[in-house]
Order: sequence, then C-alpha cells, then structure tokens
Amino acid sequence: MTLRHFAPRSGHLPYWAIGLSIFAALAGVLPIVAALFGGGGGGPRTAFATAPAGTYVVFSNSGPTTDTIYVAPVDDPAQRTEIAVVDHLDGYTPNGVVSPDGKQVALVVAEAGTPAYPGASVLVVNLETGAVTRVAIDVDVLQAPAWTPDSTGVVFTRSTSADSMLADVVVSRVDTEGASELELMRVDGVFGAYVVGFDPAERLVTVVIDGAGSSVYRDGQELLNLSPHITRDWQLSPDGAQLAFIESDTTDGLRYLPKIASLEPSTAQDMQAQVLSDGGQALGVAWRPGGEPTFGREPGPGTASSGDFSAQAAPSGFDIPLTYSPDGGTLAVQAWSGPSFEAAGKMRYELLRDGERTELPAASRVYGWAVK
Repeated sequence: MTLRHFAPRSGHLPYWAIGLSIFAALAGVLPIVAALFGGGGGGPRTAFATAPAGTYVVFSNSGPTTDTIYVAPVDDPAQRTEIAVVDHLDGYTPNGVVSPDGKQVALVVAEAGTPAYPGASVLVVNLETGAVTRVAIDVDVLQAPAWTPDSTGVVFTRSTSADSMLADVVVSRVDTEGASELELMRVDGVFGAYVVGFDPAERLVTVVIDGAGSSVYRDGQELLNLSPHITRDWQLSPDGAQLAFIESDTTDGLRYLPKIASLEPSTAQDMQAQVLSDGGQALGVAWRPGGEPTFGREPGPGTASSGDFSAQAAPSGFDIPLTYSPDGGTLAVQAWSGPSFEAAGKMRYELLRDGERTELPAASRVYGWAVK
C-alpha cells in the first residue's frame, strides 16, 4: 500500500476558494448553514451491540477539536450511548451518513493541515465495535459522503484547481477497509460536484454545478439540467424517479425555492423542474418513505401547500427537515426559534414522532438511523 501525506500540492485549490463564488447561494443568509491510511483497530464491543430491538438515531456532539458519536433510542433520546470520539481541526464539525444496513457511519473529517488549508479524510465508524477506520485521505472537506447500497463502500469527491475559481472533480468509491479505491466519474472546470446517492437500480446520482447552472448525472452521464441557478439540499425519492431540491434563484434577489424534477422524463414538460409552492422560500428536504418530499418552509401567511412542512406549534419559529426514520414514523429536524430565514434565532435538534417533539440533547449533527 502506498502511504500518502497531506502535503500541499502544486495547483491544489483551497476549499474556501472553490466555494467562494457560490457561498451565498449554498450557505444562505442564516447560520443554518493524522494523514495516513489505517484504522483505529479493533476494540471492545459497544453497549449498542447488545441494545434492545428498536429504532435509534445516530448523531454527534461537537467540541472545539473532537466529536463524540452517539446512538439513542427514538422514544427516549436522552438515553444515549457513546460509540467513538473523532479528532478534527478546530471549528470543523464532521459531515456524515449512516450506512444502509445501519451498522456504520461514514464521516468526512478535517483532521490535518490548518483551518485555512484543511486536509480531510473519510473515516468509517463501526457502531457495534467503536472501531474507527481511515479509508481515504485528501478529500473535499465540506462534502457529505454516500454509501453504496450494500454498505461495503463509500463514495466521495476530490477536487483540484482548474483555474482561480473552477475545479476538476473526481468522484471515487472506496471499500470500508480502505484497501481498494475506484474512480467512478470525473468532471473538469466546474464549481463543484456533489454526490446525492444511489437509486434502487444502484445507479449513482450526482449533481454538478458549472456555468450552465445545476445538472444531474446518473452513472457518470449527464441526464438533465435541473436549473440555470445553483441548487442545494438534493434528495432522491424512494423509487429513484424524482429529485427534490432547493433552487437558489437569483433572478430578483436571492430566494430559496422548493422544486422537484423527474429523472425519468417522458415529455418536454417533464424535463422542467416544478416549483412546489406559491413562491414562498424553503430550506431542507426530507423524503418520507412511501410518501412525498417534505420541505422546510419559511414562516408566512398562506404559504403552506401539499408536501410542505411549516413551523412548529409556537408563535414563531420554523423547522428544517433532515431525515425520516426508515419506517417514516420519526422526522429529525433543526428547530429554529426565529421568525424568518434571515432572523433564524437559536437552533436545536428535535425528533418529531407521534405528534410530539423531543429534543435531541447536545446534538451537533444528525447522521441517520440504525434499526435493530
């Protein structure tokens, strides 16, 4: 195995530079917004390995330079179980996602370099043993990884500079032991490429943002143009036939519009993404299993429509939906206290279940679900 270090590369584009031109659209106006292969080795089995049957939420609590990974039962999230502790650069909370089999978490962690020039790795955390394995290095730091349908591989991106603002992006797959890495697709001279996930036919869906706006690719081939604008918060429908997302429309100032596009278009009209509201803003998308996409709507009179998820039952505030549990019975959200996206207020993570809200104490990220 060739060992690779996080030495700066000639022509390597800093991550902040890649994202600078699209920061306002992707981040929005609110606060919503060791360098070798190897692993942590084996370890004792965690308490989660013998936990009772049920649905568990997987999340982290972030400190300045460490994140602690937890699991907690959805009916009593205060009874959390610690799985592992992951080190990172000051201020960089890892992004991540739980594997389809609910036994592992893939994290993109900024663990080398400096805050201005971070070096990120893909780490895989085993929920039953607590073992942490570094499977890829020198990856894009602000991405969310994706799992292969069989939970044996993680998909991620690496970017190198094409010029001062554009990048050449490679989408790769690595197995959970870090022993084999395979290039899946490459796009050159773009603002960014973002892995969405796999459809039921095991075809990889990726969104590429370039001078033409946002386009969706399937298995490395361009499928259709989603929008002439930058998009974000992409979520595949359970059947893989549709893609829900937020369009950052800059036609008349910046507005975040909820949209849905057919990935199996049969007519010219099907090629156009449809706005799913009366023009009100939304952020965040979660697709309910067997149901419709749920959008996080900005509070306002007369803005609710089918598929929207509005504010909590309070004088002010709004929710950003994150992810439904596999049975569709629980929705994890960011619950914001403010009256609008611009004045978002304070945030906490909550679980919505059986018409009730339960805070997820001290959560910094929600990664998904484990079902035993």
